[in-house]
Amino acid sequence: RLSSSLFQNLHEGLLVVDAELRTIDANPTYCTLVDSPRDLLLGSVPTLLRAPQADLSTRQQQAAMWAGLRVTGSWNGEVSVRRRNGETTFLCGLMHDVGLPILVQAAADMLRKSGSSAPRELLEPIVLDLHGAAGARLAEAWKMPEAVRETMLAHHDLARKLKYAEEVRTVALADLLSHWSVDHHDEGIPEGVERLRGLELLEQLGIYDDELECVLERRESVIDFAGALS
Repeated sequence: RLSSSLFQNLHEGLLVVDAELRTIDANPTYCTLVDSPRDLLLGSVPTLLRAPQADLSTRQQQAAMWAGLRVTGSWNGEVSVRRRNGETTFLCGLMHDVGLPILVQAAADMLRKSGSSAPRELLEPIVLDLHGAAGARLAEAWKMPEAVRETMLAHHDLARKLKYAEEVRTVALADLLSHWSVDHHDEGIPEGVERLRGLELLEQLGIYDDELECVLERRESVIDFAGALS
């Protein structure tokens, strides 16, 4: 058994899991490596121990690790973990639909100058179809991070090849959850988990049912916060 001092001060990342592969402890070095506080790791299943991920390098790491564990009962090696850039992801979420108000205002100005009108049923699908491209042009003009531009273009078109897949998928999932919160506000958390379970986005982001439940439980506080800002 490692002493507490050694565990806390070792310069290598150490993670301890139980028989169900859920984290029961992690040392400071490991938390720094994965850019996540210990409290958020506890009870979660590490990415490399989950079902095979969509990312090729992660699948290769998983295969090598499990092969070693099955043959020798142990494994050592280097693990590459992509650290999340919270600031960039937040900016992607903040700006992903900025093309909507721009196009709505442009349409209103055009109709006012021409003295004509157009039904909402006609304008809405056009605005929804073009707002990603409009936002991306703005992001390029403002010299915003490339991840922001790609998120604007792809958060409704996940089939395209993605360079910043995690940022785009995170924003796409947040967008989906926001619509669930409003469109199904009378639905309970278990029903919400059941409705959303099986989404490819959840698998791609490595989000399990219990983690999804924790997110959905914050629905009311998020809606209250958004209402306070409006």
